[in-house]
Amino acid sequence: AKLKKANRPVAENVLEIGKQLGCKVKIYQNPLAKTPMLIGLFKQIIVLPDVFYTDDELRGALTHELTHKRRHDLLYKWFALFVNAIHWFNPIVWLVRREVGRACELSCDEAVIKNLQAGEKQTYGETLINLAAAHRYPAGVVATTLCEEKQTLEERLSAIMTYNKKGFWNKFLSCVLIAAIIASGTFLGACGTDAVSL
Repeated sequence: AKLKKANRPVAENVLEIGKQLGCKVKIYQNPLAKTPMLIGLFKQIIVLPDVFYTDDELRGALTHELTHKRRHDLLYKWFALFVNAIHWFNPIVWLVRREVGRACELSCDEAVIKNLQAGEKQTYGETLINLAAAHRYPAGVVATTLCEEKQTLEERLSAIMTYNKKGFWNKFLSCVLIAAIIASGTFLGACGTDAVSL
């Protein structure tokens, strides 16, 4: 709510780049924002820090946040927050909530760079570095951010530069492993039930 009160209209070039990317959410600039972010539950908006951006930085930041929107990452974060609020006493839930945020960012980066050339990947990585926030937001702020802390960048930049498209066999083996895990769980569950009834 505090962030939304300080929202201001963005420049024409930001709206133009947003239009090129098919952006259908409102974009604002905000002096309180430390990094580009997608916020809101029912009415989502993109908030940009009140600083100057190059066109490449704008395109990278907006693409990142729009990818979060298309993948409904904010819903996952709100759900994790809801579970965390109920199980506030459980340290594992706090770790899971943090892991959900980390997984959302890595998955979003992968979706953004999957069709990029090496030079474009490097530009995207530089955008992450340039727009990374100096400080984290409080735990109660539910948002998808381009990058909250510079310390979190190493893993993401490494994943970006070493990313390879997953081929057919990788996908096939993943499906086989998932099926094997489900079958094992079902079998062990049935055996456990038989043991109890005996």
